This record gives sequence, structure tokens and C-alpha cells, in this order.
Amino acid sequence: MIIIIVCVVLILIIAFVLIFIGRNNSSSDGNLLDSNEPVLTDPEQPSSLASDTEELLNTYKKLDTISVSLDKISFANSLGIEVGSKMDVYVYSTPKFVGTFEVMEENGVKYITGMKQVLDAIDLEDGEHHLALLLNGEVLGYVSITISRDHEDNPITEEETSENTEDSDESLPSVETKEEVAVEIEPVSYQTKEVQEVNMKRGERKVTTAGVEGSKEVTYKVAYDNSHREIKREKLSEKITKNSVDEVVMVGISDYNINTSTYVEYAGPLCKTLNSIGNMCDETEMNFKAISVDSNPIITCIAEKCLTNQVNEHISATWKPNSALLEATYQGETRYFFTNKATDTQKLTLEDCEKYGLACGSW
Repeated sequence: MIIIIVCVVLILIIAFVLIFIGRNNSSSDGNLLDSNEPVLTDPEQPSSLASDTEELLNTYKKLDTISVSLDKISFANSLGIEVGSKMDVYVYSTPKFVGTFEVMEENGVKYITGMKQVLDAIDLEDGEHHLALLLNGEVLGYVSITISRDHEDNPITEEETSENTEDSDESLPSVETKEEVAVEIEPVSYQTKEVQEVNMKRGERKVTTAGVEGSKEVTYKVAYDNSHREIKREKLSEKITKNSVDEVVMVGISDYNINTSTYVEYAGPLCKTLNSIGNMCDETEMNFKAISVDSNPIITCIAEKCLTNQVNEHISATWKPNSALLEATYQGETRYFFTNKATDTQKLTLEDCEKYGLACGSW
């Protein structure tokens, strides 16, 4: 009887122990399934991926980018990367998987972002490193980054680099340029040539040959931005396709027309002061001769006695109102010329013009 009781007790103890162990195992399994800790697993590395940095640099090209930083890579539009595509990123010396990132777009620039958190966790030495970028398992190329560590606070100090531009600003839209050769026809201006003509009145102008514009073919190298706005133009060459014809203009330089002009000769004394009435010289100094052509008086001689054909001056004068006096400036002072002798009106000739230094022509 005692043996039976002992057996029952042992059976109960064993059953209790088994139940207790089962509950603990169930509790442990439940905690593992409910864990929120992320589990990072590398995808199977594609066969096209280089095994080390040297192979990467020797095998693949450096990608055209707008800017590169630890957390964001902005691509040049020429790469043709589509928005929404998935890009695998590996960091070298030996390939370490950084993550898979979706290509996004902002202001016309395609980019991936979010690498910095993972790169912070990877034990990378300070200096230059290279990121291999893959699309659909195929290596697209690589970009370079620079890492420097601040051991007190921030494990990685980001140093942004620009691949194709100076002073890159990721907030700016893409400034990708496209160059084209443009051939344009441009006008060639004609020149105006003036020819002095004695047989025309001074100041008159007459076009004898009309000016004609020419043309030239100019070749430019023109740079456009991605909105097709011209941002730069460089002349490569030019050639004349049509010669211009210069305009020829005749310009008159003569003051008198020998066909119509007449003159009168005058002579008399000159003085500095006039009498109280103001119509005659008060005290004479010397004598003068003058000529008035078409009512324009000119003092032609000043001397103790002016000879018949003597000409030693050419001073423009004016008639003093209501008198026989001419007024002119001589040696810096006003002089009065009393015209007590005069000739009859005569027709002006070329000989007269030469004698008195007049600009004459015939029209």
C-alpha cells in the first residue's frame, strides 16, 4: 500500500515538473516572436560586385553626379535613372552592404538618401571610401565619400563632395548643360564715307551712293540648361556671304556761290572810341580795308596805309545800327571802323575768293 502511494506521488511530481517546463518554453517562444529588434541580413552579393577597392576602381566608372554626401547622392540626369527604382549600396574597402534605397526626385534632380545611419554603425577608417551602386543586381558605377570621425560626440563628421560642380548646393535644381553648334546669318553694317564738295553750300549733304548691308555666316557653340535656356555662347568662326556697300555722302564746304554772290569794298580809319553822338571816330589810330560779301563784312587789312591789293587780316565784323560804322574785335579789344569810302557792288569771282581767302564754289 505504501509503495502504491509513493508511486502516485512520484507520478504527480513528474507531471507537475513537465507542465512547468512546457509553460516556460512557450513563454520563451512568445518573447522571440514579439521582439521589435531589427535583424539586418546582407543579400546574396551579386557575382558582378568587385571584391576590393582596387578592382572596383579599375573595373567600373565613376558616376556623373550633382553632389555626394554621406546621406544623399544626387545624380546627373544623363544617367537616365528612373524614379522609384531600387538601388543597392555597398561600401568598400571590401564590400559591406549598406542598404537598398529608393530613387526619389526633387526639383528635377534624382537622388537617394538615408545612408548615414548605416554608415555610422560600420567601422570605417577616416579618409576616402567608395560606394558601389547597383541597379537590378548590376553595378551602375561608384561614387567617392570622405569620412572623418569626431570621437567625442559624433562618430562621423559629414564632408560633402561635388563630383561635377564647384560649391555644390543640393537645394539647387540640376544645372546639367547641353551644347549645340548653331549657324546664324547676321547683318554686316555698311560704313558712311563723307566727301568734301566745294561746289555745295557749307552744311548741305547729298547721298551719291546708297549704303547696302551685307551678311555673314557665324558659327557658335551654344550651351543650354535643362530647361533649354541659353546660358553661354562662344563664337567658333564667321565668313562673309555678302559684301556690304559703303554709303557715300557729299558735304558742302563753300560759303559763297560765284554764280550769285556780290561784294562791296570799304576803306577808312579805325578807333577805340566814338564821338558823343556815336556815329564817328573820336580819335583815329590806323586805317583799314574791308569787303562785304552778300552783306557779310570782313576786315581784310589794318595798317598805317593799306595798299591796293594788301590783305593781312580776316576778321568778321558787324554793322553798327544806323551808321556807317563796322564793329569788330582786334587784339582783344573792340574797335570801330568808319567806312568813308566804298566801291560799287561787284560780282564775286574765283580770283576775289582766292585774294581774300574766301571759301567759294559754283552751284
